[in-house]
Amino acid sequence: MIFLTIDSSVFLSSLLERDHYHQTSLAFFSHIHQHPYITTLPMIVVLEIANILSKYNKDPRPAIESLMALTILPHDQSTIEEAITIFKRLHLKTSDALVVWCAYVSESTLISWDKQLIRQAQKLIEASTPSDFLKKMI
Repeated sequence: MIFLTIDSSVFLSSLLERDHYHQTSLAFFSHIHQHPYITTLPMIVVLEIANILSKYNKDPRPAIESLMALTILPHDQSTIEEAITIFKRLHLKTSDALVVWCAYVSESTLISWDKQLIRQAQKLIEASTPSDFLKKMI
């Protein structure tokens, strides 16, 4: 079984047709829906997606409903302590540190279009773009 933590950048590019990575993100999601991957994400990813879709005047509720079917890791006291360690080690902004935290605690591969996030995350966990992940898996 392969565990994945998917950053909001990948979800958003699959939802926003004008996004440069739209087609590749759709292919990535098509692939993971056809295979037994387990996807985890922190609640902040759900909130980021809702926020961005709202800014594009899109109704975020259908996306949120789909995301809630995935494993959402809550934020609690232990999250804060672990995230602080990640902040210090990787020098990431809060939302990115929480995504890395999620991948770390769930022993997942982080999937993102954010190359800086991937570079920093690879100091601690496995991380990849959707296109690189697909090349390895297909």
